[in-house]
Amino acid sequence: MQYRNLTDKDMRGDPMHTFVIGPTMAWKPTSNTRFDLSPLFGCTEDSPRLQVFAVFSMLFGPGGGPETSAEAPASTRNR
Repeated sequence: MQYRNLTDKDMRGDPMHTFVIGPTMAWKPTSNTRFDLSPLFGCTEDSPRLQVFAVFSMLFGPGGGPETSAEAPASTRNR
């Protein structure tokens, strides 16, 4: 969902109101990558009929999930 109220120097008295709404679908092919697709549909006269956002993200380094430990094992810690 996204709402924007846009004005410009010459149209301050008549702002453009855009409101788009839609679902987001996510696919996680690996534990460190993710692909999101969001088709958004316009709800006002000023809104575009359709906006599509696609985002690919990648996690570098150790993850913070439950499968990883925040503390190193005792065998690898400095003593």
